Amino acid sequence: MDQLREIVFRLPRTPQSQAFLDGLRALLAEVPYAEHAGTDRLTLTPPVPAGARPVTAFALADVPEPEVALGGVVLGLAHGEQTRQCTLPGTLDLAELTRRLSGHVRRIDHTGVNLPVGTTPAQWEQVVGTVAATTAMYRYPTGEQWPFVLPASAHEFGTGIGDFPVGREPRFELVYEQRLTQTSWQFALYTDLARAELELLFPEPEGLTFPGLADIFRVVPIRHPWPDLGIRFDLLYRGEDGPSDWETGQWLVTEGGRIPPTGAGPVQDHRMPDATTLVIRPGGLDDVATVLAFMDRATAWLVSIGRPDQWGTEPHSTNPRRVGQIEGFARAGGLWIAERDGVAVGALSVGEALPYVSPTDEPELYIQLVITDRAAPAARGVGAELLAHARELALRQRVGRLRLDCFAGGEGVLVGYYERQGFTRAETFSVAQPSGQWPGQVLTRRL
Repeated sequence: MDQLREIVFRLPRTPQSQAFLDGLRALLAEVPYAEHAGTDRLTLTPPVPAGARPVTAFALADVPEPEVALGGVVLGLAHGEQTRQCTLPGTLDLAELTRRLSGHVRRIDHTGVNLPVGTTPAQWEQVVGTVAATTAMYRYPTGEQWPFVLPASAHEFGTGIGDFPVGREPRFELVYEQRLTQTSWQFALYTDLARAELELLFPEPEGLTFPGLADIFRVVPIRHPWPDLGIRFDLLYRGEDGPSDWETGQWLVTEGGRIPPTGAGPVQDHRMPDATTLVIRPGGLDDVATVLAFMDRATAWLVSIGRPDQWGTEPHSTNPRRVGQIEGFARAGGLWIAERDGVAVGALSVGEALPYVSPTDEPELYIQLVITDRAAPAARGVGAELLAHARELALRQRVGRLRLDCFAGGEGVLVGYYERQGFTRAETFSVAQPSGQWPGQVLTRRL
């Protein structure tokens, strides 16, 4: 495939969009590679290497609402009541952000689009595969689904990036959102301000930080005319020690690795569906029967495919020991329920390690249970979402490790699933059962 030449943030041709574009032009007035072509377009051309593509542009266009075009891939907005269930609201408008930052914005690290939680795994894979076929796209090294497109010369597009100068920017980030229910745009800006200065300029609730990233940038969501879109600016603190391997792109290239094209065909459009959004809420004792029903259906399915050695053959809902265990999870406050349209489709429990695995002195969050409803088509992909939620909970608690265990038999199918979700094998163990030894595998994930 030919290399993608430009990424365009398109705005409807309205006075509100013109005002937004003018405000963005003023905010980036001192960025040397921000080029103004008339009043209806702003282009950011990567300063290095020579001829690097794609460029990033903001333009007024004949579109009904904001969208981002990456060649044939068009990332639009989600619609419906669910899109406003979990958002990142702004208190400042772009004009006020520009006024406070006047003279302090030096460069643009990256732009990006966060696809909302209603995006299906199949949609995500198709978008990433298609964009990767036309760009130099690299994985985020720590395993999150945050791939980055790096501007590259035609030669680098063909052979890979091996040179790491400052100025290979702006990059473009795709995010498979695990929390927010609406499409979001993000713009990460290099400033000449220290953290303390940005905290004074944008105190809470105008500015905020994300877990694990508070030492890198301050987040400022803004108000704007489009209710189904989130827009935020990530303001990077002034660097004190010279260019980092993040700034040059070396970390993404050498530690993340390039994403190969999947061979997916052209995607003409990828507007977010009006499909129901996944919501993960705290669980309680009233949810115990639902969790046990999930487990009963999972057991019946395992028996049907010849795997009675994983969970036995009898219902969990009539087993007092199992009922007590799930009630204990609920009482301890670690039970979470995943719902689509108010209907439960999965469950997660986190807390202390289970008694049959080796204890540890290292601070951690243990995933005690992940289960989805085998009978519900809407449960597809929910297991990965619940694991992502566990990771977010661990980050909030400032622990450095997730741990879980699973059935190690059945040719290691379940172990392989957790490895694909970013976990690494640790020790094996076995538990004595009436039918024999139950083989288990402990897996960990560093945060």
